[in-house]
Amino acid sequence: MSFQHILAAIDDVVSPAAVLKKAVILAQKSHASLTVLKVKRTHNFNLNLLFNQ
Repeated sequence: MSFQHILAAIDDVVSPAAVLKKAVILAQKSHASLTVLKVKRTHNFNLNLLFNQ
């Protein structure tokens, strides 16, 4: 599978270094551009509320 663009979202819950390392490897293998998005979670942010409606 080949990608042209890869978006890697990082936060403080999962190790940002691990996510970034995997994203860079995938982008290099695919010759794709890489965009990294830093996500800041707030106290009101809860994915379960979004998916369980």
